[in-house]
Amino acid sequence: MARHFLLVEKSETMRKIFHSKILANIDDAVISDVSGNGDVFHHIEQNPCHLVLCSWDVTDPEGFNLVHELKRHAKGKSIPCIMLLLGDDDKYEEQVVAAGIKDYLKMPCPPKLLSDTINRVCNPVNLRASKRYSLADTIALLEQRTADTKGEVLNVSTGGLLCDLDYDENFNFAEPMMMSVVIRTEGAEETVEGLYSIMTNLKVLARNADYTPRKIRIGVTFVNTPKETKSRLEALLEKTEQSNEAQDYC
Repeated sequence: MARHFLLVEKSETMRKIFHSKILANIDDAVISDVSGNGDVFHHIEQNPCHLVLCSWDVTDPEGFNLVHELKRHAKGKSIPCIMLLLGDDDKYEEQVVAAGIKDYLKMPCPPKLLSDTINRVCNPVNLRASKRYSLADTIALLEQRTADTKGEVLNVSTGGLLCDLDYDENFNFAEPMMMSVVIRTEGAEETVEGLYSIMTNLKVLARNADYTPRKIRIGVTFVNTPKETKSRLEALLEKTEQSNEAQDYC
């Protein structure tokens, strides 16, 4: 699952610097920018947002005020915020602490420290809306126009899955795909079809001699899943997990 961050910073140069620092160690971030507080609330009302990062230049009170304005906003109060403090004078840090702002960083800081702070404040595990299942012998069938391929499922939920597969140059993984999940349960195969999917991340696991991809791992999100399909998938996942646990116990 991608994490959606909103970066609040007036300077385009500083926005680029923050982008590079964040993406240096976090590969699931989708970063949006606004240049001032006035655009923040419109953005979080219209778009997914898991974390706000706001810079505070001590000569400009906007960043400092935003933290408190978020706490008073109906949706903003549930979104964590990290203040990026632009200034090395200790008295400004003391002002942040005195205001009750716990999550802040003095800039510049190492990219690793920034990513560690982001992962602490906005833990990706806590964002998972549905339980993930790791079931042996589960297969994903991917279809797209005239191309099709299949992969070995590492984990799956009603919201998406992670799988390993051989790279197929005829399959455009950047475009939406139709997916089926084949689950082996109680000695039989059950297939859940009609899972419209989009890729959220891709990792090359192995390469050919000419450095082209040979084996890849992709994460996908199911979108616009019919209620009946989602319910059937959830019931099948729970049934298979319970069956596997019973066999392990025996």
